Amino acid sequence: MKKTALLLLGLIVVAWLLVEYLRKPVAAIDSTPVPTPEATEPANFSAPVPASLPQVTDNLTESNAPAEVEVPAFEGFWAKERRELLELAAKDPDAALAQVAQMPEKEERMNALKAVCLQVAEKDPAKAMTSAWRLQLGHFADESSDSVALENLAKQWATVDLVEAFAWAVQLPADEEWRRDRVMKGIATAWSPTAPEDAARLVSEQINPDSNLQIDAAMTVLRQWAARDYAGAAAWVDRFPDGWMRERGKEELAKAASSQKPSETKSN
Repeated sequence: MKKTALLLLGLIVVAWLLVEYLRKPVAAIDSTPVPTPEATEPANFSAPVPASLPQVTDNLTESNAPAEVEVPAFEGFWAKERRELLELAAKDPDAALAQVAQMPEKEERMNALKAVCLQVAEKDPAKAMTSAWRLQLGHFADESSDSVALENLAKQWATVDLVEAFAWAVQLPADEEWRRDRVMKGIATAWSPTAPEDAARLVSEQINPDSNLQIDAAMTVLRQWAARDYAGAAAWVDRFPDGWMRERGKEELAKAASSQKPSETKSN
């Protein structure tokens, strides 16, 4: 009987609590509709990015982007070797030239020879020129720059010591590659600003008339001569044989005449 009475009492309490709960007011619910994704305005991806904002790539922000690391320029093997050769040539030309002579690859050897000889020529143009000739610069050249380097070395030597350079060059043997003519052209180029008539004689007597180098050398001298003495230059052109060389000479004279005063050319 006691258990039954306790059970009934418990049911009465539960029923009372349920009634009290149902009597409380329910909180109002916000009826404002939640916008759906379709109702939102699409972002304008074409809008310009303000200049003050950092540019972001690969989803990296300014805070978590890795710091930029400066990568030093790679120095190739030849660039490093060339730099070391030039440093050696400045201190010990003979050692540098000996090292160049031992290079097995022709292209590498010729490139190194040009660079070293031009370095040596700054202090000793005679050594640079004679070494370049001895080590066959321009011989069976694959690149015209080899022969041009030979010409420039001769010009440098003649600029410093014309007599010695010409005395050495005149003893050189003639060759089918016109290496000797290249040397003579370089000397004539150095000589023409101060003594164009003598340089013209060198071109006529020492450079092979069958080579294009004679024409090129003659035009170089002619430009210098016409600037100093138009009448003398024109008289030289009159002695040119008929053909391409004479036509080129007349063209050079016309260019010189257009840049000079009429009084300087009226005798012609």
